[in-house]
Amino acid sequence: MTVEIEIVPSSSTLDMYGKQDSFSAYSLSGHIVLTLSSSSSIFGWTRKSKLLLQSLELTFEGCSEVCGPTIGYAATRLCYITQELAPNEALALTDDRQEQSNEPCRWNVVFNMTVPGWLPETTFFGTAGAFGVKYKLYATAKLWNSECRRDHSWSLSSLYSALCSPERLINAEKSILVRRFVSEPSFSNENIDIPNATFYINPQVNAPAEGSSTPHIPVDTWSKIQILATVPEYTNVEDDELPFTFRIRTKGLAPEEGKRLQFMGFSVNVLQREKCRERVTEDFKAWYPIPPPLQQPPLLPLRDSHQLSYLYDSLYVPLPQDDGADSRVFSVLSSASNGKYEIEDDTRVFSNDSEDSPSWYTLKCSIPIAHVFQDAPSSEWAGDGKLRPTISGPLLSIRHQISVEVTLDYDLPNSDSSTRAREAFMFSVPLRFERIPPRLPLPEISPLFAIESIPLTGLEPVLSLLLTPADYAPVLPAYSTLFDINGDRKIDPTPLPLYSPPEESSPSSGEQVLAYTSDCTTITDEKVCDLSYGRASYDLDGQTA
Repeated sequence: MTVEIEIVPSSSTLDMYGKQDSFSAYSLSGHIVLTLSSSSSIFGWTRKSKLLLQSLELTFEGCSEVCGPTIGYAATRLCYITQELAPNEALALTDDRQEQSNEPCRWNVVFNMTVPGWLPETTFFGTAGAFGVKYKLYATAKLWNSECRRDHSWSLSSLYSALCSPERLINAEKSILVRRFVSEPSFSNENIDIPNATFYINPQVNAPAEGSSTPHIPVDTWSKIQILATVPEYTNVEDDELPFTFRIRTKGLAPEEGKRLQFMGFSVNVLQREKCRERVTEDFKAWYPIPPPLQQPPLLPLRDSHQLSYLYDSLYVPLPQDDGADSRVFSVLSSASNGKYEIEDDTRVFSNDSEDSPSWYTLKCSIPIAHVFQDAPSSEWAGDGKLRPTISGPLLSIRHQISVEVTLDYDLPNSDSSTRAREAFMFSVPLRFERIPPRLPLPEISPLFAIESIPLTGLEPVLSLLLTPADYAPVLPAYSTLFDINGDRKIDPTPLPLYSPPEESSPSSGEQVLAYTSDCTTITDEKVCDLSYGRASYDLDGQTA
């Protein structure tokens, strides 16, 4: 007699939408297949079998594993959910129908498990994707063979009963791919209007060191420069381009100073920062309900851990208070672009900024992005580089940013026109790469009559507009919400809100402007951006000083 068990989820993936939320949950459903088949004996007859299903336990476990040269191996359990599917009384499983169809007997046990909605998505990290974030379903069935009983009489059946064990445990496992999308799916994901985030940067540089012979732009001139950097709030991780808008102007600068200042251009670089931690941060514990320390490895080992866990668990010692980490940073800029955008026309764009309302000098570009990088640093422990979504995990986090370097020339006073100071101002703006949900399939249209049976002379354009699939996409409300049991239309007692005039649109065309001072403190919005400032000087031939 052979007993097999298999986990069959309803979907190959578990899709989650929006930001990680500890108050949301998703359903993971499917069924477990128990297959019972009897083998024929050497005499040609088939022996009937009967098993009692005493327990059928289903467990959903998520874990995060990382490995690095500094931290070694580290792991944490994200969730551990167990559900008993068998009834209170033992369920008899027999193979009586096998004699009729010559097919094994199968029993399907349906399950529906609640999974927390804050879980990070499945991520394959490290060499050959051996580490990262993974989820699995485990099924354990406890069966009792009633035929394996002690019999003092001598026969072949009694010998078989003496050798076999009445209790049997069979196991099965199934990997679950968890995907996170930035929003819920819709019937049409084309031309999605992604809002923009605009960051305001006011350069505040330090004065040059005393005795420096390298020409510099005056600090007061730097303080009069204003920069706006606009990026999408999120970018599709499958896209090949990143739209970027750069605006610059001066305000309150003397007319003669504005004529000396030249905007030579800027260079950009899109960076991906991957960080592996030795322990879960306190902030993550405060936001998300991960299992307590007593349910974490090595005190409670993972059911399917990496081979390194056996070595580290045997040498387990309490971790020090200092949190170790391994990280790598590499550019995701396409090799077809150097990221430099130079001004080919007149570079004296600040000549007229002394007026009451100076205008912005605007540059728009599409930054090409690559997806796979064979020469990424630290590939021996982090694996090959690839563009990944922005994630915040307990041990693995991936961040993105765009670094911008602005180059300015300044004609030194009391000198000839060839004597100039060239300096660069550097800052960075955070980015988010997200997954865009796939488009929902359009519902099938079931007309009450066949369109082909109607003469369409001269009506083809009209019918094509009236019978477009988009018109049938919205779901009609339930009948009970519109009419009562007598068929009369329900009257909504809630009064309509008072009319209020629409708010005036901002001059930034709906973009959200985030203003920051030189110490990166938020002024107008609760979003935080760690702007990094720097200063680089150049001599006349363009070499770094």
